[in-house]
Amino acid sequence: MYSTGDRKRLPLDIYIKPEHWNAKSQLISKKCEHSVDLNLILDQVKSKANKIIVNYRLSEQTFTASDVLDAITNPNARVCFNVFAMEHLNNNRELYTHGTYKAHKSVLKKIKEFQNPLYFNQINNDWVNSFKKWCVKAPRKNNKNTIESNIKTFKKYIGEAENKGIYIGISHKDIKVQSVKNRITYHTTEEINKLNEYYHSSFIPKHRKVALQKYLFSCFTGLRASDLWTINADNIIEGVLAFTAKKAPNPFVRIKLCKAALSFIDVDKHELWIETITTQKTNQYLKDVARECGIKKNIHLHVARHTFATQYLVNGGNVAKLQKLLGHSNIKQTIKYVHVADNLMEKDILNLDNILNVDTH
Repeated sequence: MYSTGDRKRLPLDIYIKPEHWNAKSQLISKKCEHSVDLNLILDQVKSKANKIIVNYRLSEQTFTASDVLDAITNPNARVCFNVFAMEHLNNNRELYTHGTYKAHKSVLKKIKEFQNPLYFNQINNDWVNSFKKWCVKAPRKNNKNTIESNIKTFKKYIGEAENKGIYIGISHKDIKVQSVKNRITYHTTEEINKLNEYYHSSFIPKHRKVALQKYLFSCFTGLRASDLWTINADNIIEGVLAFTAKKAPNPFVRIKLCKAALSFIDVDKHELWIETITTQKTNQYLKDVARECGIKKNIHLHVARHTFATQYLVNGGNVAKLQKLLGHSNIKQTIKYVHVADNLMEKDILNLDNILNVDTH
């Protein structure tokens, strides 16, 4: 490699006879038995070097042959998205909650699996669409929500790279994240009672009880998973739970605990929970609990939060107060539960027809 008088060699572990090298074309002649395969290797290295050089020039950065060689053998953060994003994540580790850090790391790992190295000048709308299609295929089979969440995370790191003056084939503003409307999953009163009976039964395995304890407590408090893992008995004074939420716009949260919520914890002990397990394990065990209780829903920790919001409104709660309890920054985030609660109450009203055996069809 030559650049402004700088010459560097890149060992490729390819050995041929001197007479098989064509100095003019810079390729291996057909006289060599494996010329086709070996020339493919050379073309790949040249292509990689050219992409790195283009990225340096478009970013208006000075570079030497040594820089290009280093970028080939050890892709650096100025030219390679994979390296930049992981370095940025780790360097700003303290800014993320444990859950967010793991989620971002998982997305970056997925991108690396799709393409590594991924040079910044290769990123455009075609690349984004190819990545989306790859996520849909087996064995990943990601749903639309997961894919758009991945793109949202990817877009964040593209924006961070732009802030560093790195040239990218597309602006982060041109990367569109589609909103996918979710159907809110929540528990009916009957289902909550089934879960409660199973929780207090003598035959429930300990690991399921550990998972169900936090879940049911959240059903009656609306706590996020990230907050469930941080509170202890010190946060409860005279039946009021007070703590600093990790994701709420107004971080200080104060919730009056109802008797149902208190029935799942022991306030006389510093540690409220029977045992501490990860959110992943909790969600895994909750699926087993649902099957055991005959609940045909895909339940996870956030379903408990949906359940609290829906049941709170059905039982006469105020939407403005619910916004504060859930820690929503925008009332629009809370309004979605009003629609769910209204539909639920309309169905309950129709049940009154059963009193006189009125035909509802």
